[in-house]
Amino acid sequence: MYPTPKLLRHPGRFFSALFLFAFTTSTISAQCYEFAGSGATLKIDITSFVSRQDDQSISSGGHSSNDTFESNNSLTIGGTTKTTISTSNTPDCVGCLLGSAVFRYSSGLTVFTMTVPADETPGSMNTWFATLGGAGDLIPTGVLPSPEAFPPFSSWPVNSQITVAVGGKLTEYQITSLGPCSNSSSGGSAPSVSGVVSASAFGAFAAAAPGSWVEIYGSNLAADTQGWTGSDFTGDNAPTMLDGVSVSIGGQAAFVDYVSPTQVNAQLPSNIATGGPLQLTVSNANGASAPATLTVNQTEPGLLAPSSFKVGGNQYVVAQHSDGSYVLPVGVISGVTSSPAKPGETIVIYGVGFGSVIPNIPAGEIATKSNELSASFEILFGQTPAKLPYFGLAPNFVGLYQFNVTVPAVAASDLVPLTFNLGGIPGTQKLYTAVQ
Repeated sequence: MYPTPKLLRHPGRFFSALFLFAFTTSTISAQCYEFAGSGATLKIDITSFVSRQDDQSISSGGHSSNDTFESNNSLTIGGTTKTTISTSNTPDCVGCLLGSAVFRYSSGLTVFTMTVPADETPGSMNTWFATLGGAGDLIPTGVLPSPEAFPPFSSWPVNSQITVAVGGKLTEYQITSLGPCSNSSSGGSAPSVSGVVSASAFGAFAAAAPGSWVEIYGSNLAADTQGWTGSDFTGDNAPTMLDGVSVSIGGQAAFVDYVSPTQVNAQLPSNIATGGPLQLTVSNANGASAPATLTVNQTEPGLLAPSSFKVGGNQYVVAQHSDGSYVLPVGVISGVTSSPAKPGETIVIYGVGFGSVIPNIPAGEIATKSNELSASFEILFGQTPAKLPYFGLAPNFVGLYQFNVTVPAVAASDLVPLTFNLGGIPGTQKLYTAVQ
């Protein structure tokens, strides 16, 4: 039995955890804080807390709190909005930054800071943060208040500012108000789509394929943040609407896995037209977006290879040993248990966009039976083809392909080129693996 991948709900920006599927994904209620000021507005929409260190006593007799979280973030300056995500440091997003909410009450003063990444470059120290200061014990419970219960802005007259720390330069904007986010989607504005890309951890192609996954970006896409759960399924069939949000492409309903105000993830239906552009729209209670265009090909295959697996300029494919550890040079990525593969060992690699399978399993359906790609398929280590004991949709997942790959006898190297051919056509990713 080989492990299933542990992907994030936003690596690159995908899937921000596309494949933490129905049975392991929990519904998330948005907890969105908005700091607005002269020239800048920072919104931090917490989707889940990673750690809570609340009401810690300090030597001065006061107390402190330090929480870390995953979140969707946006900073608007001069009418231009940039979005980022705060996400866990996991094998699929090594070096990505969590958000943090820290406050300290000491000597009659409370200081509060909420910090999120300003970009998603692994290891980047660029940040956005809001700082507030006020007299008295303003958070006496020692627990981060909800946006609605947060002490009013009038309580924070000391150094209340948004700071943009990018490239070693600090730019400050005075805060003039704070509170819950003013989600424009709940205020009547129709959704707006600014871009569509195939799953970014699997190649981030400009085109997609029937049954493959796309990330849709924009504004007013949803009122809050939510991923599908088992209760959203009808038997083995995935939902076409989540939290009132639906996606249509070529006039057909897609399957919606995740929604937030700025991103929606969806699986394309199986029977849409291929060979050219199709119109895609997002709809919610406030209406439908203007159509965006997405090119749909019969296949658009990509193997799981997020930017966090790029080492020294070389992009490694995500492959796993049977014990769940990763196929990489030993210790090459901090916090990731890894070792090279051995000739004769069978490892597991994952992908999306590889087309139909036999027997047929349509998009939007959990794969509950053994199957095989309809098209011919091979994986090569250098110029040497590997044996493939299994190459089809991954059991118990939706739209995820699993390839059990027996490593051929090749020269030992930490940079073995790994390529594939689908239906005789080479894949476009330039990938590596490690064999010893």
